[in-house]
Amino acid sequence: MGVINQSKIDQEIGDLNKSYHQNKPFPSIYIDSFLTPQSIQKIHDDFPDVSNKIWTHYVHYNEHKHGLTKWDFLPISVQDLITEMSQP
Repeated sequence: MGVINQSKIDQEIGDLNKSYHQNKPFPSIYIDSFLTPQSIQKIHDDFPDVSNKIWTHYVHYNEHKHGLTKWDFLPISVQDLITEMSQP
C-alpha cells in the first residue's frame, strides 16, 4: 500500500507547479490530503504513546519534548512514511 496519494498529486501537478512558482515571498506550495486516508489512520493507530519507555524525554526550562531516534522502535507504518517521503 502506498502511503502517498500519488494519483491526487498527479492530477494536480500542473496547478501545483504554477502555484509554486507564483507564491510570494518565495516559491512554496501546500498539498492538502497528500497521504492516503488509510495510511493516515494506520500511522495514527500505530504511533507509540510518549509515555512508552522507548522515548527520550528532553526537559529544560524552555522546552519539554520527546525524541525517538532508534529506527527499529518506529512502527512499520511510520518507517514506510519516512522512506516514501525521502524518495526523489
